[in-house]
Amino acid sequence: MSAGVPSWNRSKTEYQFGEEQADAIVETLSYQLENLEKVLIWYPLEKHNIIHSSITTPFPRPSTAGQGSLDCLPLELLHDVLLRLDLQSLFKLRQTSLRSRETVNSLSQYQTVVKYGLNLLCALFQTKLASRISLLDFYDALCTSACGVCGEFGGYMSLTSWTRCCLECLKSAPELRVRTLASARKRLGLTKTQADQLNSFRILPDMCYMGGFSKSRVAIVSAHQATLVSGKQQDVVTPHSGTQAMRIRSRKLAFNASCSLPYYDRRTGQIERGLNCAGCRISFDYMSQDPEDLDEPTPTDWFDETADKLYNEEYAARNKLYGRNGFLEHFRWCKEAQRFWEASDQGRMLAEELMLHAYLEADFNLSEELLMYALMEYDPEVAADIYMPSWMEDDSDWENVDLEEPDWEE
Repeated sequence: MSAGVPSWNRSKTEYQFGEEQADAIVETLSYQLENLEKVLIWYPLEKHNIIHSSITTPFPRPSTAGQGSLDCLPLELLHDVLLRLDLQSLFKLRQTSLRSRETVNSLSQYQTVVKYGLNLLCALFQTKLASRISLLDFYDALCTSACGVCGEFGGYMSLTSWTRCCLECLKSAPELRVRTLASARKRLGLTKTQADQLNSFRILPDMCYMGGFSKSRVAIVSAHQATLVSGKQQDVVTPHSGTQAMRIRSRKLAFNASCSLPYYDRRTGQIERGLNCAGCRISFDYMSQDPEDLDEPTPTDWFDETADKLYNEEYAARNKLYGRNGFLEHFRWCKEAQRFWEASDQGRMLAEELMLHAYLEADFNLSEELLMYALMEYDPEVAADIYMPSWMEDDSDWENVDLEEPDWEE
């Protein structure tokens, strides 16, 4: 098994390492490409901090009033009822009295959800889908690591289909395809009753996606669920269906309907947000250069369908998230990650530092603008110490530098 490794970066034999090296390998060679989650529904940390304490702690004064007929239920049964309440009703109940607030706060599932899933929780309330998802639904999703389509580690959640997924499936799987409600009604002849059964919401305002902001407030739905509700035959959809403009729009809609969600291991209490491979990142950046700038040929020199396929493999590998065990399996076959491991003196250098050095060495002939962006993305202070382009030698110009992301794929 060569987990998630593009063909030209795949080692011929499985790399062997001891179990005592596993933690060092993960710490040294993994990093988190945080910009990816910002192309989905995403809220800055400041917004989380504003509401987190208010929804996790009871008021300091003791409660004297009861909960009415709910006090007649055995505590175990009451907790079971609360778990099955939709989130909107649960929060309304929590606001009725101090005792209700304490009861909801006492649920371990509730505390786990608001601690680790606050981004998705905010999205559910802003999209008005909180009335369709129960606390138990949310908790189960948080405690599931696998993509609901392909079974790989899934670091994202589709709101329209309520499915945990990986990035590749989010972009191309027919089950996660998103379309506008208007087009679903027109194409499938949906009645109002049928449309009301779908997780539909208007695209959120000012949500960043694919490097830009959403200006359209159209209502969107799961294309797959809309087809099932209508009872009509499903369209045959592939990643290459339609024109390029249609595929880009479909992908944007899917991103508009999704957000990141970490995995919570209920057995260990550990959280996994997913790990990216530093070796695959360097492999992709190397492959993306102009062939004239390279010292040795890469598959992008073959200007044919094979080159396009390999480029797409590299792009998918760069963005792929792994759980801890999945990352270690990937490392066994990733030639570039293995090279990094040897260069790190078995863990004495971390991924960000290794990538900085790789960009600065002869392996790369990047433009100053692109190189500086790469350095700033990982560690601005280290970048400033290691490399100062000629156009930034004057400290007075530092604050005026435009660090807008350059086009990596151009």
